[in-house]
Amino acid sequence: MPESTGVASGETVNGASTTVATTTGNNTIPLGTVTVSNNAIAAHDLNVATNAGGGYTVFIRYTGKPTFGGNEIDDLATSNASPGPFTSPGTEAFGYTTDDATLGTGTPGRFSSNKWAAFSTDNYEVAYSAAATTATETTRVGYQVGISGSTPAGNYTTTVIFTATPTY
Repeated sequence: MPESTGVASGETVNGASTTVATTTGNNTIPLGTVTVSNNAIAAHDLNVATNAGGGYTVFIRYTGKPTFGGNEIDDLATSNASPGPFTSPGTEAFGYTTDDATLGTGTPGRFSSNKWAAFSTDNYEVAYSAAATTATETTRVGYQVGISGSTPAGNYTTTVIFTATPTY
């Protein structure tokens, strides 16, 4: 897994402003209290260095939709291959973004201009380098959640997993 560091509230992630802070060390995404008026946005910086001649790819996935009891928060209706704007406040959704404009698969730059994708239990690329990097490269990955008026209150949880793969 790449090393991740926390991002403060009020920082930028791919054109959006974070509304809550994350911390370094425990890798939690404390999205806090979300209302129908305001989506919550958090981020982590992924730090990767490798001597692999072909560089690396970092993938993201989750273990399942955020749940509380028998309730789930819906996935955003876009994909990694075709990310789009996040839903307006008042609409239930959960998704991610990346500020890496040089992804190695699909259309490079597809996440630019504040685009978001639905999480999946499958691995999807969020960071890429085509060459070895002796200096650490940092990619910021953001998370956003929105709820509707009918989303039951609760402490919703899921697990987000990053996998870094060197290319030799």
